[in-house]
Amino acid sequence: MHVARRTKNVARIHMTDQSEGKKSHGRMRKIALWGAGVTLLVIAGLYLLLNVVLNTPQATGRISRILSDALHQPATVEGVNIAGGTFFIHGLTIANPPGFSGGNLLVARTITVTPAWSTLLAGRKEFTAIGIRGLKISLAKNSAGAWNFSGLKELFGKKKSTGETFIKRLV
Repeated sequence: MHVARRTKNVARIHMTDQSEGKKSHGRMRKIALWGAGVTLLVIAGLYLLLNVVLNTPQATGRISRILSDALHQPATVEGVNIAGGTFFIHGLTIANPPGFSGGNLLVARTITVTPAWSTLLAGRKEFTAIGIRGLKISLAKNSAGAWNFSGLKELFGKKKSTGETFIKRLV
């Protein structure tokens, strides 16, 4: 009879351990779900905040200055936003370089760029789609016989590529 009691006590202890394990597992699950929910809310908030910040005059001015510095000629961007995984650049204008009559070399109403995020993050240059709407290019020669796009051709022609760039769809 004494042995039977020990068996019952062992069984009770074993059952208590199992129920505490279930409680602990349930608690961890709740914490993980709350953590995932908070993380998603933070990401969504940052995404919305980024869209608001990108459309401020300060941001578009800064983007225009960076682009002008990179191209070595005046460039402006009217707006930038992100929808889904696609970047939208609105009102891109690249002015004629010095020595050419006024006007613009290039005007694009909207440029869309959809990176292939998984491969881009892995280090490959790949885009799902690149689209250009409302493109206008004005080619001209100056009095010395140089083309207005010669500076861009030299700028991009002298850079050595570090690998291929893949574009699945060009629209």
